[in-house]
Amino acid sequence: MTKNHVEQAISDNYSHHLGMELVEHGEGKATARMVIREHHLNGMKRVHGGAVMSLADYAFAAACLSRGRAGVGVNVNVAFIKGARRGILFAHAEEISCGQRLANYRVRVVTEEGQLIAEMQGLAYRKIPHDIRNEIAQPD
Repeated sequence: MTKNHVEQAISDNYSHHLGMELVEHGEGKATARMVIREHHLNGMKRVHGGAVMSLADYAFAAACLSRGRAGVGVNVNVAFIKGARRGILFAHAEEISCGQRLANYRVRVVTEEGQLIAEMQGLAYRKIPHDIRNEIAQPD
């Protein structure tokens, strides 16, 4: 991940507002964490699904940016497996495939003990830098 893309991934205001941080990243992968606070809980005193999804999305975005190109999520599917009440959640994102324009990621949200809370699959559209668009569009 280039310095610029790392800064882009970690400077996300929404993620900071929720108390998330990027703790590990590398080519095609990233890990984010969130300490569960009272404001993350829903009416049943479990972590709100939106907070779990946001943590997964943060790791997904960082993994997508790790190859040095901007990208945006175009489709995600989340399965909520178990509720969490306290502690720390980690989202581990890993690249499944990466093409010229589309990349597929798997994200697992787990407790600090490794208990699975949610799984997400994300599809990202990788933006093509302006300076190479003509090379791609032109046949040899």
